[in-house]
Amino acid sequence: EFTGCEAIAASVLALPGELHVEKKIAFAEDGTLREYWDKDGWFRGSADYISVDYDKKYARVFDWKSGKVRDNNDQLERMALGIFWTFPHVEKVRAAFVYPVADVPVKPTTYVKEDVPHIMAKLVSVVRRVEHAIEANQFPPSPSGLCKQWCDVMSCQFNGRRAKTEA
Repeated sequence: EFTGCEAIAASVLALPGELHVEKKIAFAEDGTLREYWDKDGWFRGSADYISVDYDKKYARVFDWKSGKVRDNNDQLERMALGIFWTFPHVEKVRAAFVYPVADVPVKPTTYVKEDVPHIMAKLVSVVRRVEHAIEANQFPPSPSGLCKQWCDVMSCQFNGRRAKTEA
């Protein structure tokens, strides 16, 4: 089923730079690097593919996808942020979702080091919302792609399996 991916794999392997696969990245809120499971690790992520060209101060990061096409770049922004913290000499990151088994064009986004404060502010906002929800013990339901068949919360209004049992 993956024979159609050979051309993509060959082109990715031909890209210049030091290769990192399934690179685990973690840092504290101030941007200092941490081991992946350190207790004071504030953000953790794993990048499917990173290539770092030290001479050009440039990195590429790809996230392989097999599901539906992503409609926002939050994950790409966070991967770029992780690369800027992990490889401090990098000044530009090209990030993209790659759908190797679907006929979806790769649409890379470029991030520069000057984007770090903006990306970090967005990430802090998300983390603060989660922290507030935990403190208040309030987790309002919201629909996702998992609702239709995977969610175990039968009392949730969005659970697709609940509707089947009520019918």
